[in-house]
Amino acid sequence: MSVVGSGRPGLLQLAAPVVAQMALWRWRTSPDLLCTPGPVSRRATGVRLVRAARAGADRAVVGLDTSEGRSEDSVPPATALGGRLTADASDGLGELLDWFDLELDGLATRVVDDGRALALGLGFDGVSEDRAAWDGFDRSLLADADWSLTLDGAVLARRLSERFAARAAQLGATLHAGSPRVEWGERIYVFATGDFTVPGYGSHNFELVVWYRFVFERGMLRVRRSPLASGDASADRPGWSSDYGVENFGRELADAAFDAATDPDELFPPIRLAFDLGGGHLTARSLIHGARTLRISGDADVPAEVVAPRLEVDQSTRTFHEEAFSQCGTDRAPAFSLQRVELRAGPGGVRLCGAVVEGAGGLRILTVDRDALHPAPDGRSLADTPAELAPNSSTTLILGYVGDRAPAHGGLRIVSTDPRGLLRTVPLQLVAGGRAAAELHPDVLDIVVGNAADGRRATLGSDCFPIETTPAPSRPDAPDGRLVLENTGEAPVAVCQVRAEHDPADPASRYVFDASWSGNYVVLPRHSGTVEIRFYPPQPRGWTPRDLTTPPRVTDHVFRATIVVELGGALRGHPLRAQVTGRVEPRPVTREIPARGGGMRAGFDPRRDAVCMPRPDVDLCDLERYFEPVGPPEALVVADVRVRGAADGAVVTLLDHDDGVHVRDLGEGPERRFDVGPGPTGRRACTPRVDGGRSPRIEVRHAVVAPGPSAPVPNPRCVVEHAGRLWVGTRSGLVVLDVDELAPGTEQAMGPVHGLAAAGGLVWAALDDRLVAIDPARPDRIVTSVEPGARIGAVAASPAGLVVATGSELRTVTLDAEPAFGRPTVLPEPARWLVPVPAATVAVGTKSVSVARAGRALRTHPTTFPITSVSALGSRVLLHGDGIALAVVADAAVVRPVAEYPLGHWQAPFAPEPRGGLYELTDEGLRRWEIGRRRLDAAVLPEAYAPRYLRIRPDGLGE
Repeated sequence: MSVVGSGRPGLLQLAAPVVAQMALWRWRTSPDLLCTPGPVSRRATGVRLVRAARAGADRAVVGLDTSEGRSEDSVPPATALGGRLTADASDGLGELLDWFDLELDGLATRVVDDGRALALGLGFDGVSEDRAAWDGFDRSLLADADWSLTLDGAVLARRLSERFAARAAQLGATLHAGSPRVEWGERIYVFATGDFTVPGYGSHNFELVVWYRFVFERGMLRVRRSPLASGDASADRPGWSSDYGVENFGRELADAAFDAATDPDELFPPIRLAFDLGGGHLTARSLIHGARTLRISGDADVPAEVVAPRLEVDQSTRTFHEEAFSQCGTDRAPAFSLQRVELRAGPGGVRLCGAVVEGAGGLRILTVDRDALHPAPDGRSLADTPAELAPNSSTTLILGYVGDRAPAHGGLRIVSTDPRGLLRTVPLQLVAGGRAAAELHPDVLDIVVGNAADGRRATLGSDCFPIETTPAPSRPDAPDGRLVLENTGEAPVAVCQVRAEHDPADPASRYVFDASWSGNYVVLPRHSGTVEIRFYPPQPRGWTPRDLTTPPRVTDHVFRATIVVELGGALRGHPLRAQVTGRVEPRPVTREIPARGGGMRAGFDPRRDAVCMPRPDVDLCDLERYFEPVGPPEALVVADVRVRGAADGAVVTLLDHDDGVHVRDLGEGPERRFDVGPGPTGRRACTPRVDGGRSPRIEVRHAVVAPGPSAPVPNPRCVVEHAGRLWVGTRSGLVVLDVDELAPGTEQAMGPVHGLAAAGGLVWAALDDRLVAIDPARPDRIVTSVEPGARIGAVAASPAGLVVATGSELRTVTLDAEPAFGRPTVLPEPARWLVPVPAATVAVGTKSVSVARAGRALRTHPTTFPITSVSALGSRVLLHGDGIALAVVADAAVVRPVAEYPLGHWQAPFAPEPRGGLYELTDEGLRRWEIGRRRLDAAVLPEAYAPRYLRIRPDGLGE
């Protein structure tokens, strides 16, 4: 039969966006579409409908991102939607079609409305179709809906007529010709006439008129029927009548007009109009009961995308412990190295399309930890793919390299359905063997922790009170230090054992350090691992942190150990070593000390052995009680006094108890620093005074200068240390002594020596009219000599070679193949002493001091007194006069006075020695003095040294 307007008895239309979303959902959730041989992974990104010239040739074009690039796939629309359209439509429209006694038999698709919709023609069993009319159809019935279903009214009317005739025959009624007659409109009328026989009453005629209409309520289709009434039946008055009023028979015949039709109060349920198709859920929202059709339309709900597939790839060069330990038990390098690649699926699972090894031919997939996956026979790819990885599951591939003893480079190409990366390439660098080498650095590690419960360190702040300088550790078991082992060779290196060996000379260091390996036990070339070191200072037995009477020798004690890393394979028997020291640093404390303006809270910093006072009105001599005893009676105490926060123009002096000025600071700015050396017997400079501006704070440290060995060298004039010897210039020549014990050595008579310098690998002596060079290996041999043509007063080493003072001139001697004198530099007066400083030379005359560099005088400072001798102490150059001394500092550009000592400080001057040695020269001989820091007394400040660092070693560790 022909259906006007459609060519089909039923038509289901879907909007193109709905079709595209259905197709995308199917592509993203159907494993058979995601992986293709190769392997190639595909992901759908878009779908468009294309109408062909003839029916059956329409296409759905799917845009794809693949592991090989971008492409398109053209498939029939039904295939794009999953290929089960007929079954899905039968399931979804079952109740509606059963109501009309229709059975779906086939379905055809056609792209319509210029590609904006897809029409699905429904074929019913026993209902003819006009296929030509279907192929020419090109008009969308969607309006503003996502989908619409149109059923032809003539087909439905015919089905109603056939069903009534069959029911009448079951009841024994004989229909007249042309009966029943069904008229389709906004109401469906059924007109029927005929005869029926009532047993015992004979034959009687009847007449029936009934109408039906379809309504849409609450998302369901309901059928309303006209009421039945006895009497004359007509279109205006539906009901039934007969010439023999058999009521029950007439009502039963009226019900037979459509036995599925019912009112809401009857037993047959309403018809649901929501159904699934191609992965989408279609719901109805309107119904049109037209003059020729029954049309339903509504909305589509298509899931966006299931939980997206995810694949994480974890590459690790860590091999199994068995391989590492196998190297530790043999001197042979490993046959091959292994690499682990772990594939982890996310919560939505993932499909693994394949894995292929690329690069060096010796690279292989050796094993897979899943029964469903196996390496291919050649080991270059995975067999049994595509394969599903369940949600939150993982699989591990073990790769190896078998081949020449050289590094092998390549990659593992992993193809999956993870839309973030359909293709992942894991770089591979595996080694069969080669040269084995490793380094451990640093080779010396110093661990210092603070004397606090959590190991934090502290110092004195600007107010002389302790402040924290390091943060608390991130976690209690965090390592205190790390060493890095770097594989610098071409073969894997196995780490067999890491341990800490304590210093046998220090039993207290036993079990103080713990060393553990953190990293892969097999380290590939150009990779590294870490040795973590933890410091566990011993806790004194029977002592508690509150006991401040006898602080144990834990704080500030230096513990020592050797970290040993045993290696395997070719490096077995050649461990790497590093030295580690550990120390608990004492913590700054405060104490109340007396002062002229009332007591003050002073800070004591054992880390720097310094005392900080917030005001200058103190007696510095009272601080002696807080320092350790000096030792030998001849030892000298030198106080390093620093003034911080002084006003510009302030004058700082240091007085004795009789107000005699011993030190006058000559510095400028807020920071001042000067040394207080040995003064006249019985008179000590103890009282600082600051005139002008605000009251600064005072910081004091002590150095001890103790006497050392001496040597009976008559009339020494200058000294220099070089090549393990002490070279002494005297009035009669040169004496060479052992630098450690000052034991007598070589003597060489050459006349008065006015200066000594070490330069160019030789020792140079300044005689009256020439410079002579002496071989350090043979002190009795003069290598060469140079004559400047004038009397030489002094000599010193410089970056360019030598600097020679000849009267009021300085001349540079370059030490090339032949020594040569440069252009002279004119000084204000003749230079009697030359003292080398970094990048320059200090020239001292009778009334001035100058700094010269690169052949020219840069700065000159005159003195107020005649200079009789010159000495040095650290970075200070001391100029001595009659009962007065001046301390200056110099660098490459300037000479600057620091302090003046007007009351006879520094009565025992130390001869300038370029390396900083302290030598006292007298007419009878020379003596070396040793300078060292004077420590704060732990017995006087027990709260600073009492151990507070409470890190407890785990039970059994290192036992």
